[in-house]
Amino acid sequence: MQVGQADTVEAQASMSSSMLGMLVYSMARFIAIYADLFDSAKDLLNQSPAKSVASKWNFSSGNFDEIYRTNP
Repeated sequence: MQVGQADTVEAQASMSSSMLGMLVYSMARFIAIYADLFDSAKDLLNQSPAKSVASKWNFSSGNFDEIYRTNP
């Protein structure tokens, strides 16, 4: 609702970018969980050209150290 009420397109883009990232993450997690439940879904995912994207976005809280690691 706030995105639709923003005054400029730039403000809308800024506000919606974080939501899109969260949606991509949620879909990747769902794809991975679903593929683990059903062999046919796992086979389809393994054959899919989108597998690399789904794998990149499929992370959990255990991966945060690796993702946000900073070099001193």
